[in-house]
Amino acid sequence: MILSGFMFTTNLAVHAEEINYYGSSASSVLDEPGYDHNAWCMYDDDLTTAWMEGADGHGYGEYVDFFMEECTVITGGTIYPGFYQDEDMFYKNNAPTMLYIHAGEQEAYLDVTEYATTYEENFNGYRFVFNEPLIAWDGEVRVTIVAVRPGWKYDDTCITELWFDGYQATSETVPQLPEGTPHASVALPADQEAHTQEIHEGGYPDFYLHPDGLGSDGRGPDEIEGTTDAEFLEFPLTQRLSYFASALYKLHCKSQHAQPKTIRSSDVYSYSRAYMLNWYQYNISDDRIITEGYSHYAYEEDLKEILDELFVNASVEEDLQTFCEEFSVSRRGTRIEMNATGDFGDGGSFYLTSPDVAERAGKRTVINGSVMEYRSSGNSYESVMPYKAYFIQDEENPSVFRFDELVVG
Repeated sequence: MILSGFMFTTNLAVHAEEINYYGSSASSVLDEPGYDHNAWCMYDDDLTTAWMEGADGHGYGEYVDFFMEECTVITGGTIYPGFYQDEDMFYKNNAPTMLYIHAGEQEAYLDVTEYATTYEENFNGYRFVFNEPLIAWDGEVRVTIVAVRPGWKYDDTCITELWFDGYQATSETVPQLPEGTPHASVALPADQEAHTQEIHEGGYPDFYLHPDGLGSDGRGPDEIEGTTDAEFLEFPLTQRLSYFASALYKLHCKSQHAQPKTIRSSDVYSYSRAYMLNWYQYNISDDRIITEGYSHYAYEEDLKEILDELFVNASVEEDLQTFCEEFSVSRRGTRIEMNATGDFGDGGSFYLTSPDVAERAGKRTVINGSVMEYRSSGNSYESVMPYKAYFIQDEENPSVFRFDELVVG
């Protein structure tokens, strides 16, 4: 397949020089009925498909091998880190923030953190060039996941597109790369910014934090001077809490036919709590909610536990009964089956943004953001007012944050 030298009909970036792929192979692939997540989805000119690794956890160490002509000289490339089908899928899934690229005796570490953490409309790919070319003597290049930005629902790490720029050489014409000698980067169009990636002689890159609390060399944050939990824990937390606040806000706007300025825990009644439990089972990855085909199921005690974790004032018996009557598909003893398909939760003409870091306000945790509303005149979302969402962290279980208050405006 020709990777460059032509204009795509999609919004993918133009690739400056040709490289032929003969094929690819992945260490793992997510098995999802009706969908193709194989490695070739990374070079199919389609932003609605992606390679999704299928290993347990966040996919650290999972890789893709690309096969091409022997003596291929790789000068750079273009990447879409994460699942760029749309903003919703981008944030639901993991995106790699650091990739290890290995060809022959050379290796590079590609840092794409900026583009893996924030979704951009009309994104044309992250263009990068190497400070020295990588030479695939045997025609093989391996790309390995080193670090990720976690999704708020799924833990599958995705790459939508990855193209290498370069050219075909022979053993006689391959560039000689004496150590310490600078080499020219591939020329980029005037409107494309080049990002030089350093080539490493071997070993590991500088320390990078993983969302599970361990770094690339196995050390925890308490062993690294100057690192804090907020660097890798706060972003997925604030993302989840803002989605929760957004869904609750939409529900109250719909029921009151107006945009309320304040929603307190005492304003959230049993039906609303049952609705939010339905939102939770659809949107949040939780071991207590089990996937079976296109359905979810959970047991009574687990759902009661989740209700108690979501709200300061939950009446778990009443709320679960309301949930079963209004939202469940069926009930077999203590097993409750739920619908896990369709478009649910955060769609609509507005949403609440997710900040990177949560703050403390007395005994409460607060996230600050903006209410974004769709403007048809500009075909885009615009900030219309600020919001603050307050949650109370459980003293015994610090991963639990119960909703307390939402203040808009």
